[in-house]
This record gives sequence, structure tokens and C-alpha cells, in this order.
Amino acid sequence: MTAFNIDLITEQPDCIFVEVDRRFNVAIERTETGLSLRVYPRTDGLLWDAPFTTFEVDEAEIFAIEKEMGLDDALPQAASDQSQPTEGA
Repeated sequence: MTAFNIDLITEQPDCIFVEVDRRFNVAIERTETGLSLRVYPRTDGLLWDAPFTTFEVDEAEIFAIEKEMGLDDALPQAASDQSQPTEGA
């Protein structure tokens, strides 16, 4: 069974950290253009200093695909509304 540990650091409100089986740490960050995911393995109990791999999601590409699908009226606005933090959150 896979074990997940999720850590949200208040000093980094646009980022969440997910530990998977004490083997991988994944940083998921909301960026100006979309999302950035960085995967850090753990070897002999020590977390790597640099990510093994990174993955970038460009939200503009998603909007373009949604537009091609005929979904450009509702989805982009809803997605941008969700990306904005609310006061006190």
C-alpha cells in the first residue's frame, strides 16, 4: 500500500510537497504560466539536492486545446478563478 504525506508550508503558499513511500518527494508549484512539478528521490534516507526530473504544465497550451474543443467560454475563466488565492487562505 502506498503511503502519502502532504506538507503545505505557509511561507510558500503556491507550493505543496508530497512524499511518496518515504522514497520520493514531489514539489508541485503554481507558477505564472501553469504548474511546475519536481521529483526528488531519497537514497539511503537522504533526499537528493537536485530534482531527478521536472515537469512543466503550460496553462496557455491547455486553454488552446480547450478552445479547439469548443470549451473556451467556460473553462479558462473558471481555471483562472481557482488559481487566485482568497484572502485569509
